[in-house]
Parts: sequence; structure tokens; C-alpha cells
Amino acid sequence: MKRFKFRLQRVLAWRRQDADAARRVLVAAVTGLNRCDERIAVIDRLAMECRQESASRSPAQALAAGMLVGLDTARGRAQRARAAADKQVALARTMFLQRRSAAEAITKLHTQKRTAWQTTIDAAERAELEELSRLARHAETRRSAEEPGGSAASDRAEATDNLR
Repeated sequence: MKRFKFRLQRVLAWRRQDADAARRVLVAAVTGLNRCDERIAVIDRLAMECRQESASRSPAQALAAGMLVGLDTARGRAQRARAAADKQVALARTMFLQRRSAAEAITKLHTQKRTAWQTTIDAAERAELEELSRLARHAETRRSAEEPGGSAASDRAEATDNLR
């Protein structure tokens, strides 16, 4: 039996590798976005603690108020970084979806070609088996006709007896 050969196998492998690389880039972008969200959450928690401390009558009130200004600046930077990370995620997601789609298209073509090849192979095997079966029947018929007292001779004798 002839082996299946897909002429675009190298392209398929490259497309799959490309899609995997795009997926890794997307995972890295989402990880960066999550880090930005965590940083903002920490800044918000610290800002809340500073607001509580600045509202109290403690000696650290002035220090807490100064830290609050610095935390507001840090939160603004963190939000800008998050917006940039969000854009990176959107771009990485688009690239991943495009590359995955390209790999899936070639995979679908591979499946179609393999199915067609298998159908052809099955039909050829079926035809070969039918031919072998036909030849075996023909050989058996020939052998029985050539044998004296074989089944063909006894069939003729029975037919003659039935006529009498």
C-alpha cells in the first residue's frame, strides 16, 4: 500500500509552530496585564491605608498625606501601563486568532486529502479482493469441470436422471 504524502506538510508544520508562538506571546501579554492589575490593586490598598492614617490625629498624618500624593502619581503610571498592556493583549489575541485560523485551514485541507486518499486505497483494495475472489471461483469451476466424476459431471448426470 502506498503511503500518504501531503505535499504541504512543511507548511502545515510551520503554521502550527507559528500559531504556538503566537499563543505564547498572547499568554505573556495576558500575564503582563494581570501584573498591572495586581500593581493597581496594591496601590489602591496602600492609598486607602494612607487616607485612613491621614484622617487620624497621629504624628504620621503628614507623612501619610505625602505618601498619598506619591501613590496617586504611581496609580496614574500604573493605569497608563495597564492601558498599554491591554492594547498588547488585543494585538496578540488578533495575531493568535489569525495564525490559528491559517493553521486550521491547512489542517482541514490535510484531513480532506487524507480522507480522499484513504477512500481511493480502500476502493483499490476492494477491487483487488473482488478480482482475487473472481479468479478463485473461476479456477474452482475450471477444476471441477476438468475432473472426471467431479461435481460438474455429477451435476450433468443428475440433470439427465431428472429428465428420465
